[in-house]
Amino acid sequence: MSIHGHLRGLALSFLLISLTCLGARIAPAQDAGELLLDAPVSQQSTAENEEEDIPDEYFDEAIGFLEQCQAKPQLQSHYDCECLSSSLLDLRIKTGPDVNTSSLLLQLDGKCKSAVNLAGAEYEQCMTSYYAQPKGVPAEKYCSCFANTYAKMFERSPAKPSAKLSVALHQRASLACRDPELARKLYPEISSMISN
Repeated sequence: MSIHGHLRGLALSFLLISLTCLGARIAPAQDAGELLLDAPVSQQSTAENEEEDIPDEYFDEAIGFLEQCQAKPQLQSHYDCECLSSSLLDLRIKTGPDVNTSSLLLQLDGKCKSAVNLAGAEYEQCMTSYYAQPKGVPAEKYCSCFANTYAKMFERSPAKPSAKLSVALHQRASLACRDPELARKLYPEISSMISN
């Protein structure tokens, strides 16, 4: 099997499991693969027929976008690339071939944010930015607080990622971890995100 065929198979599996999970409204801990195996034969063959009706170009577009997303550290640190790629494929299936990719990507704006990826990236950056760490506080403790607070605020923010947003989040997360009481007074909207 070629790499293209293997990637297409992975994309199809991911899409089918995602659609099955959403359609059946299962709990996240439940195994979607078991649902496919336990489904009546008529449902299984319907899913296979739907898979065959999706043009290869749609999968190629989604896989290409996934690869581009994963190759861009800034994008990968802020978003779940697999979620974006799957969402792009879903939109392409709904809209057909006449809508350009850029228009579809604009519709995904603000979706698939990843607090987990962002917290990891911010923690790594914080640990190497000694000048930004407060004196008298262990680096791991401060950076963990900073990264998690920053990521939570990003995930909950309705604003588009920008330099302005990044500066505002950095300022609030830093203050929240240096002086939680002052942060609560100045920014009551982030009170629930401050750990101490």
